[in-house]
Amino acid sequence: MSGEDAAPSTLDPAEKPRHITMALIAESSDSSLEPEERAQHVVGLRRLRLGHLNLGSMEGLDPCNAATHIYLQHNRVREIEGLDFFHALQFLVLSHNRLEWVSGVAHLPSLLHLDLSHNSIDDVAEPNNLFPQSLIHLDLRANPCSARPSYRESLLGALTQLRRLDDQPTESSDEETDSSSSDETEAPRAMLTEVPRMAPGESAEDVYERLVERRWGGSAGGMAGVKDKVAQLRELSRCRRQAEASQV
Repeated sequence: MSGEDAAPSTLDPAEKPRHITMALIAESSDSSLEPEERAQHVVGLRRLRLGHLNLGSMEGLDPCNAATHIYLQHNRVREIEGLDFFHALQFLVLSHNRLEWVSGVAHLPSLLHLDLSHNSIDDVAEPNNLFPQSLIHLDLRANPCSARPSYRESLLGALTQLRRLDDQPTESSDEETDSSSSDETEAPRAMLTEVPRMAPGESAEDVYERLVERRWGGSAGGMAGVKDKVAQLRELSRCRRQAEASQV
C-alpha cells in the first residue's frame, strides 16, 4: 500500500462526483496560486495528488501528460482513461475506487508501480494485453480477481519484471538480490519510486549516488557500475557548464 493510500476515505455517498479541472489540479498542488499562474503551473507538474476528492472519472488529466506520479486513491473512478500520452508516467495509484476491469495502461512504457487494490476488478486474464512489461510492482489486493485459481502464477508468468505482487516479493526479486549483474539495472529502477531530499551543497549526481548506496548497501558489484554512470553524469555536467560559460 502506498503512503498516499493510508488515510481512511472521507467521501460522502450523497455528494455529486466532481470533475478534474485545471483549477482543481492547481489548488491540490498549490492553493496560493493566482488564476493567471495556474495553467503554466499545471502543465509542468510531475506529481499529481488528487486523492479523496470525490472524482467521478479521470477525464481532464490531459494537460498534465508530463507527470511521473499520479495519486487518485479514494475516489469514484470507474475506468482508467485519459493516459494516452503519459509516456513518462512511472507511478499510478487508483486504490479504493470503483474499477471493474483493467484498461488504459498497457501502452505506458515507463510505468513501474501500479496500485489497483480495493476495487471490483473481476478478471485479469491475458495480462500481457492489460499491463505494460515495465511493471516492477503491481497491487490487486481486495479485488475478486485475486481469489481466482492460478491468479498469481498467471501474472508472474506474463509480467517477468515484477518484483512485488500484492505487496509480496516474487521469487525473481529474491534471486536477483543475490546477483551482482542485476544490481546495475535494478538500482536506477528502485530509485524512481523514492523521493530524494537534496542536502545543502549536494548536486543531483550526489543524490543519485547516495540513494544507490543506501539501496544496495555498498555492494561492490552493484556500486561499481553505478559509480561509472555517476562519473559519466558528472563529466557531462562539467562539459555543459563549460559550454554555457563560453557562450556568455
